[in-house]
Amino acid sequence: MYRQSPAGASGTGPDRNCTVMLENVRSFRLGYFDTDDNIAPTTASVKKVMLSGTLQRSFAGLANTDFLVSAVVVMRSKPGSRL
Repeated sequence: MYRQSPAGASGTGPDRNCTVMLENVRSFRLGYFDTDDNIAPTTASVKKVMLSGTLQRSFAGLANTDFLVSAVVVMRSKPGSRL
């Protein structure tokens, strides 16, 4: 999983504007939910985004350990915001 940097960021190569956030990803899922934690029926009703996945770690060249990662981002509007 990569994070793309804003235009004009420094670096070289084809991925010069990207930062690796997660590597060796075995599974990856995004879930979209409304304010009541139900699956959002439309993109306009999305208030929470949940990221979950499984990463695999290698030791001595062998893939031997899985890590579960998850995060929830709550979106809200504030007076004067441009979102």
